[in-house]
Amino acid sequence: IVNRIGDFAVLIGIFLTWTTFGSLAYADVLPAAATVAPATLTLITLLFFIGCTGKSAQIPLYVWLPDAMAGPTPVSALIHAATMVTSGVYLLARSASLLQAQAGPGFDTLDAVAWVGVLTAFFAATVALTQTDIKKVLAYSTVSQLGFMFLGVGAGAYVAAVFHLFTHAFFKALLFLGSGSVMHAMEHGLHHVEGHHGAHDEHGTHDEAHAPPATAALSDTHSAGLHDEPGAHPTIEQNAPLESESHDPEPSPAFDVQDMRNMGGLWRRIPATAWTFLIGALALAGFPLTSGFFSKDEILTLTQHDGRNLLYVIGLITAFMTAFYSFRQFFLVFAGEPRTEAAEHAAESPPVMTIPLMVLAVFALLGGLVFGVPLEHGLIHQWLEPVFEGIEHHAEGGIPVLTSLLLSTVIAIGGIVLAYLMYARRSINPASISKRLRPLYQGSLNKWYVDEIYNAVIVRPFQWLATWSARFFDRLIIDGAVNGVGWLFGALNRLLGRLQTGFVRTYALSIVLGILAVAVYLYANNDLASILPNLTGQ
Repeated sequence: IVNRIGDFAVLIGIFLTWTTFGSLAYADVLPAAATVAPATLTLITLLFFIGCTGKSAQIPLYVWLPDAMAGPTPVSALIHAATMVTSGVYLLARSASLLQAQAGPGFDTLDAVAWVGVLTAFFAATVALTQTDIKKVLAYSTVSQLGFMFLGVGAGAYVAAVFHLFTHAFFKALLFLGSGSVMHAMEHGLHHVEGHHGAHDEHGTHDEAHAPPATAALSDTHSAGLHDEPGAHPTIEQNAPLESESHDPEPSPAFDVQDMRNMGGLWRRIPATAWTFLIGALALAGFPLTSGFFSKDEILTLTQHDGRNLLYVIGLITAFMTAFYSFRQFFLVFAGEPRTEAAEHAAESPPVMTIPLMVLAVFALLGGLVFGVPLEHGLIHQWLEPVFEGIEHHAEGGIPVLTSLLLSTVIAIGGIVLAYLMYARRSINPASISKRLRPLYQGSLNKWYVDEIYNAVIVRPFQWLATWSARFFDRLIIDGAVNGVGWLFGALNRLLGRLQTGFVRTYALSIVLGILAVAVYLYANNDLASILPNLTGQ
């Protein structure tokens, strides 16, 4: 439904483009942009932007993307990390000439794109901080990274935006396929545990009073050092990030192989998946020399060189949260000791799954160095130069490029270190933080109640309207009109049916009476005298 809103806006923008330029071809439209009134261009680009907001999951039309991540991980990797969701970014970047031609001293489409992008990046990152589903974290991360791409377009850094689109495809596809490998490993462990306990059942040795085998806590030796109480069994809630111990969301009775609270210690069980996942997390966090470092930091650097200091600061804060939730996820999944028996018996995925991870890991690690160095003059910049020649924004003013890169590096490392202290070393207790920041934690965990707001403001009123229409308007007005027409024709049928007797004498009498009635009418209107001579042939 939210994409239909975006589609409608794009269609109107296409119609307006046709009526304005007489063509939809880039070769005809873009060169003629300077000859069109800025107000018309602003309207066209705003309509395109609304469509891109839906397709590329920006505020407020982003709600479809996290739910769509329920599909298989290869689908998520191909469509949601690399192709479909980035089509909106591509459209805006390809229409850069229109955006530049309409830009003026007031608030324009570029400003709208930049602000919606950075706020989306920030908002989605705050949600990703507390999610426990391994794919939900990546889903909101995708929304956030798309926000960075929109920020690049809004800041006029078109090549940087497309560059981040390019690198994001590698490391996010890697992370999605890596999550699929983790889920596959957990399912293997689950089947092993269920088969083991099933064998015990056959011999009558399984204690039915025990917890379900897949979610049963491991021995005290495995849990030592993970919690405040020495030797305490690791419960789901104690391992949940940023959650208080007394009000944690309880896991569902069915074992969830996507719940990171059921994992832990997988580094030793699935090393190939772990190493490649680590490379993807580093790239997502913007760790130096990875692909994400060059593309995302180029966007931030050019944003502050354009004088958009507030956007730059929000972007830096979002980059810190990105590094934090990336490695919060990594440490919850791979570090420490297994928190369930299923995690204890997880097994590495087959080569058909791990080899693609290795290929993507190479690009996620080296893609920025190969295509983006030197900054603003890399291979991708040279390749895209004919498209954005004369309109691409370059670093002028602001803090030096090297200083901006160093600042981004410190922020990325800071987020990683904080995640390490909280979820690997456990020197900072997430539960105590959640108690102090309970309202913020609950808001983030519940995705700031956006789905509930949509449901209350839009879904339920329309459902009520539909129900009312079905019960009253449809029954009284629509059905009443249809039934009324049917009754009218039925009444006419019954009336006319009485005249059809089938007797010739009745029909002859009707004819005679009809003739007399016509004669009386004509006589009354003095027309009979003029008609009689004609009837007699005179």
